Amino acid sequence: MIVGLTGGIGSGKTTVAKLFEQRYQIPLYISDIEAKRLMIEDTFLVQEIKALLGDESYLPTGELNRGHIGGKIFKLIDSLGNRKPHFIHLHLYLLP
Repeated sequence: MIVGLTGGIGSGKTTVAKLFEQRYQIPLYISDIEAKRLMIEDTFLVQEIKALLGDESYLPTGELNRGHIGGKIFKLIDSLGNRKPHFIHLHLYLLP
């Protein structure tokens, strides 16, 4: 059985996931970790993020500029329409 745990920001997903893991030894796959890895390592995704949010989305070290990305997303969320960050979800879905 595969169970998906969803919820808004600050809704307690991580807390509940840790309870599942600790109490019931249920293995976890945390898509946030994989999404962050892809946002740094996947060249197509990096290009998409830069095109959508600007080159400032990455620090000179290649790391995500989370402050910039978060600010842009929250400011632009309504104007993004269907281009909301679904391209990140597509990459997660297509993982082997």
